[in-house]
Amino acid sequence: MPFGQAHRRGKRRAMTAGRRPARTPAERTPMRIFTASLATETNTFSPVPTDMNAFKAAFPDFNPQADYYLTVAFSFHGKAVEVAGQPALALGLENFSPDGPDLDITIAHEQFHLYHFATFSASGGLYRGVWSEGMAVFGSTEVQPGYRLSQYLGFTGSQVNSMYDMFYDLADDIRSNLSSTDQTLKRAYLGAEANDTWIPPGSGYYIGFYVVEALANEGNTVAAMARWDADTVYQNMERILPTLEP
Repeated sequence: MPFGQAHRRGKRRAMTAGRRPARTPAERTPMRIFTASLATETNTFSPVPTDMNAFKAAFPDFNPQADYYLTVAFSFHGKAVEVAGQPALALGLENFSPDGPDLDITIAHEQFHLYHFATFSASGGLYRGVWSEGMAVFGSTEVQPGYRLSQYLGFTGSQVNSMYDMFYDLADDIRSNLSSTDQTLKRAYLGAEANDTWIPPGSGYYIGFYVVEALANEGNTVAAMARWDADTVYQNMERILPTLEP
Protein backbone atom coordinates (compact mmCIF):
# COMPACT_ATOMS: atom_id res chain seq x y z
CA MET A 1 0.00 0.00 0.00
CA PRO A 2 1.47 3.40 -0.95
CA PHE A 3 2.87 5.52 1.85
CA GLY A 4 0.59 8.39 0.88
CA GLN A 5 -2.66 6.47 1.07
CA ALA A 6 -5.79 8.34 2.12
CA HIS A 7 -6.46 7.73 5.80
CA ARG A 8 -9.65 5.87 6.43
CA ARG A 9 -11.97 7.47 8.91
CA GLY A 10 -13.17 4.90 11.38
CA LYS A 11 -14.74 4.90 14.74
CA ARG A 12 -12.67 6.47 17.50
CA ARG A 13 -13.00 6.17 21.22
CA ALA A 14 -11.71 8.56 23.87
CA MET A 15 -8.04 7.87 24.48
CA THR A 16 -6.22 8.11 27.74
CA ALA A 17 -2.51 8.25 26.94
CA GLY A 18 -2.20 4.85 28.47
CA ARG A 19 -4.13 1.68 28.86
CA ARG A 20 -3.54 -1.61 30.45
CA PRO A 21 -1.31 -1.99 29.99
CA ALA A 22 16.97 -19.50 25.98
CA ARG A 23 19.67 -20.91 25.77
CA THR A 24 22.61 -21.43 28.08
CA PRO A 25 25.96 -22.69 26.74
CA ALA A 26 27.95 -23.78 29.77
CA GLU A 27 31.17 -22.39 28.45
CA ARG A 28 29.89 -18.79 28.29
CA THR A 29 30.68 -16.36 31.09
CA PRO A 30 27.86 -15.04 33.30
CA MET A 31 26.47 -11.52 33.00
CA ARG A 32 28.94 -8.69 33.55
CA ILE A 33 28.16 -4.99 33.75
CA PHE A 34 30.45 -2.40 32.17
CA THR A 35 30.30 1.33 32.80
CA ALA A 36 32.01 2.58 29.68
CA SER A 37 32.47 6.14 30.90
CA LEU A 38 34.66 4.84 33.72
CA ALA A 39 36.28 2.06 31.70
CA THR A 40 35.63 -0.27 34.63
CA GLU A 41 33.65 -3.41 35.25
CA THR A 42 31.15 -3.82 38.05
CA ASN A 43 28.55 -6.38 39.04
CA THR A 44 26.80 -4.11 41.52
CA PHE A 45 25.15 -1.44 39.36
CA SER A 46 21.57 -0.97 40.49
CA PRO A 47 18.93 -1.48 39.15
CA VAL A 48 20.31 -4.08 36.70
CA PRO A 49 20.58 -7.02 39.16
CA THR A 50 17.18 -6.19 40.68
CA ASP A 51 15.57 -5.94 37.24
CA MET A 52 17.20 -9.20 36.22
CA ASN A 53 15.46 -10.92 39.14
CA ALA A 54 12.13 -9.34 38.19
CA PHE A 55 12.50 -10.56 34.63
CA LYS A 56 13.39 -14.10 35.69
CA ALA A 57 10.36 -14.13 37.98
CA ALA A 58 8.14 -13.42 34.95
CA PHE A 59 10.11 -15.68 32.55
CA PRO A 60 11.82 -18.40 34.61
CA ASP A 61 13.57 -19.96 31.60
CA PHE A 62 15.49 -16.73 30.96
CA ASN A 63 19.14 -17.44 31.68
CA PRO A 64 21.13 -14.76 29.86
CA GLN A 65 24.80 -15.04 29.18
CA ALA A 66 25.15 -11.41 28.15
CA ASP A 67 27.15 -8.37 29.16
CA TYR A 68 25.52 -5.03 30.00
CA TYR A 69 27.15 -1.83 28.73
CA LEU A 70 26.15 1.36 30.56
CA THR A 71 27.29 4.38 28.61
CA VAL A 72 26.47 7.85 27.32
CA ALA A 73 24.93 7.00 23.96
CA PHE A 74 23.09 10.15 22.78
CA SER A 75 21.21 8.19 20.12
CA PHE A 76 19.33 5.47 22.00
CA HIS A 77 17.80 4.46 25.31
CA GLY A 78 18.56 0.76 25.10
CA LYS A 79 19.63 -1.82 22.54
CA ALA A 80 20.11 -5.56 22.42
CA VAL A 81 23.28 -5.86 20.34
CA GLU A 82 26.27 -8.09 19.70
CA VAL A 83 29.75 -7.27 20.96
CA ALA A 84 32.54 -9.48 19.63
CA GLY A 85 29.91 -11.96 18.48
CA GLN A 86 28.25 -12.24 21.90
CA PRO A 87 24.86 -10.85 22.98
CA ALA A 88 24.97 -7.64 24.98
CA LEU A 89 22.53 -5.09 26.32
CA ALA A 90 23.54 -1.42 25.96
CA LEU A 91 21.88 1.39 27.93
CA GLY A 92 22.27 5.10 27.20
CA LEU A 93 22.31 6.44 30.75
CA GLU A 94 21.84 10.10 29.85
CA ASN A 95 18.27 9.34 28.75
CA PHE A 96 17.00 8.33 32.18
CA SER A 97 15.95 10.27 35.25
CA PRO A 98 16.72 8.71 38.65
CA ASP A 99 13.14 8.96 39.92
CA GLY A 100 11.01 7.58 37.08
CA PRO A 101 10.26 4.05 35.82
CA ASP A 102 11.88 4.58 32.40
CA LEU A 103 15.12 2.76 33.15
CA ASP A 104 13.36 -0.28 34.68
CA ILE A 105 10.99 -0.44 31.70
CA THR A 106 13.83 -0.11 29.19
CA ILE A 107 15.85 -2.85 30.89
CA ALA A 108 12.79 -5.14 30.81
CA HIS A 109 12.20 -4.29 27.13
CA GLU A 110 15.79 -5.03 26.11
CA GLN A 111 16.00 -8.13 28.29
CA PHE A 112 12.95 -9.40 26.46
CA HIS A 113 14.80 -8.96 23.18
CA LEU A 114 17.65 -11.08 24.52
CA TYR A 115 15.10 -13.69 25.59
CA HIS A 116 13.19 -13.57 22.29
CA PHE A 117 16.18 -13.40 19.93
CA ALA A 118 17.44 -16.73 21.18
CA THR A 119 14.99 -18.27 18.68
CA PHE A 120 13.68 -15.42 16.49
CA SER A 121 15.36 -12.85 14.25
CA ALA A 122 14.04 -9.31 13.74
CA SER A 123 15.88 -9.07 10.40
CA GLY A 124 13.88 -9.42 7.21
CA GLY A 125 10.32 -8.40 6.42
CA LEU A 126 8.47 -5.64 8.25
CA TYR A 127 6.44 -8.18 10.22
CA ARG A 128 9.56 -9.38 12.03
CA GLY A 129 10.41 -5.95 13.42
CA VAL A 130 6.83 -5.12 14.36
CA TRP A 131 6.46 -8.49 16.09
CA SER A 132 9.78 -8.19 17.93
CA GLU A 133 9.04 -4.72 19.25
CA GLY A 134 5.41 -5.48 20.08
CA MET A 135 6.53 -8.54 22.03
CA ALA A 136 9.14 -6.52 23.94
CA VAL A 137 6.64 -3.79 24.81
CA PHE A 138 4.05 -6.33 25.96
CA GLY A 139 6.66 -8.38 27.79
CA SER A 140 7.82 -5.32 29.70
CA THR A 141 4.26 -4.81 30.99
CA GLU A 142 4.47 -8.25 32.62
CA VAL A 143 7.86 -7.59 34.20
CA GLN A 144 7.14 -4.01 35.33
CA PRO A 145 3.32 -3.72 35.63
CA GLY A 146 1.26 -0.69 36.54
CA TYR A 147 2.32 2.06 34.13
CA ARG A 148 0.71 3.82 31.18
CA LEU A 149 1.09 2.43 27.66
CA SER A 150 2.91 5.62 26.65
CA GLN A 151 5.56 4.86 29.29
CA TYR A 152 6.08 1.32 28.02
CA LEU A 153 6.41 2.70 24.50
CA GLY A 154 8.70 5.54 25.55
CA PHE A 155 6.43 8.03 23.74
CA THR A 156 4.74 11.22 24.83
CA GLY A 157 0.99 11.25 25.28
CA SER A 158 0.62 13.38 22.13
CA GLN A 159 2.60 10.82 20.11
CA VAL A 160 0.36 8.02 21.31
CA ASN A 161 -2.75 10.07 20.55
CA SER A 162 -1.48 10.69 17.01
CA MET A 163 -1.05 6.96 16.49
CA TYR A 164 -4.47 6.32 18.00
CA ASP A 165 -6.09 8.69 15.51
CA MET A 166 -4.50 6.70 12.67
CA PHE A 167 -4.89 3.27 14.27
CA TYR A 168 -6.90 1.53 11.54
CA ASP A 169 -4.81 2.98 8.71
CA LEU A 170 -1.61 1.87 10.42
CA ALA A 171 -2.93 -1.64 11.07
CA ASP A 172 -4.14 -1.94 7.45
CA ASP A 173 -0.84 -0.67 6.05
CA ILE A 174 1.26 -3.03 8.16
CA ARG A 175 -0.89 -5.97 7.07
CA SER A 176 -0.49 -4.95 3.41
CA ASN A 177 3.28 -4.73 3.83
CA LEU A 178 4.07 -7.60 6.20
CA SER A 179 6.74 -9.05 3.91
CA SER A 180 8.17 -5.73 2.77
CA THR A 181 11.90 -5.22 3.13
CA ASP A 182 11.73 -1.59 1.99
CA GLN A 183 14.12 0.20 4.33
CA THR A 184 12.25 3.53 4.23
CA LEU A 185 9.02 1.83 5.25
CA LYS A 186 10.69 -0.25 7.95
CA ARG A 187 12.50 2.75 9.38
CA ALA A 188 9.29 4.79 9.44
CA TYR A 189 7.55 2.13 11.53
CA LEU A 190 10.49 1.17 13.72
CA GLY A 191 12.67 4.28 13.94
CA ALA A 192 12.34 7.16 16.38
CA GLU A 193 13.33 9.96 14.03
CA ALA A 194 11.03 12.08 11.85
CA ASN A 195 10.43 10.67 8.38
CA ASP A 196 9.01 11.80 5.03
CA THR A 197 6.06 9.39 5.04
CA TRP A 198 2.62 9.71 6.59
CA ILE A 199 3.58 7.19 9.30
CA PRO A 200 4.19 8.52 12.84
CA PRO A 201 7.70 7.44 13.91
CA GLY A 202 7.72 4.26 15.95
CA SER A 203 4.17 3.22 15.07
CA GLY A 204 5.32 -0.35 14.65
CA TYR A 205 5.87 -0.58 18.41
CA TYR A 206 2.33 0.70 19.02
CA ILE A 207 0.53 -1.59 16.58
CA GLY A 208 2.83 -4.46 17.55
CA PHE A 209 1.71 -4.12 21.17
CA TYR A 210 -1.94 -4.45 20.17
CA VAL A 211 -1.15 -7.48 17.98
CA VAL A 212 0.50 -9.27 20.89
CA GLU A 213 -2.19 -8.18 23.36
CA ALA A 214 -4.94 -9.54 21.09
CA LEU A 215 -3.15 -12.86 20.71
CA ALA A 216 -2.54 -13.04 24.46
CA ASN A 217 -6.26 -12.47 24.99
CA GLU A 218 -6.87 -15.59 22.91
CA GLY A 219 -5.00 -17.60 25.53
CA ASN A 220 -1.47 -17.57 24.11
CA THR A 221 1.19 -16.99 26.75
CA VAL A 222 4.00 -14.55 26.07
CA ALA A 223 6.57 -17.26 26.78
CA ALA A 224 4.95 -19.53 24.18
CA MET A 225 4.66 -16.76 21.58
CA ALA A 226 8.33 -15.92 22.09
CA ARG A 227 9.13 -19.37 20.71
CA TRP A 228 6.89 -19.19 17.63
CA ASP A 229 8.67 -19.67 14.33
CA ALA A 230 8.48 -17.08 11.57
CA ASP A 231 5.64 -18.77 9.65
CA THR A 232 3.47 -18.97 12.78
CA VAL A 233 4.15 -15.32 13.56
CA TYR A 234 3.29 -14.21 10.02
CA GLN A 235 0.07 -16.23 9.87
CA ASN A 236 -1.15 -14.95 13.22
CA MET A 237 -0.29 -11.32 12.45
CA GLU A 238 -2.05 -11.53 9.09
CA ARG A 239 -5.11 -13.00 10.78
CA ILE A 240 -5.31 -10.71 13.81
CA LEU A 241 -4.48 -7.29 12.33
CA PRO A 242 -7.93 -6.71 10.70
CA THR A 243 -9.63 -7.44 14.03
CA LEU A 244 -7.67 -4.99 16.20
CA GLU A 245 -9.37 -2.24 18.20
CA PRO A 246 -7.52 0.55 20.04
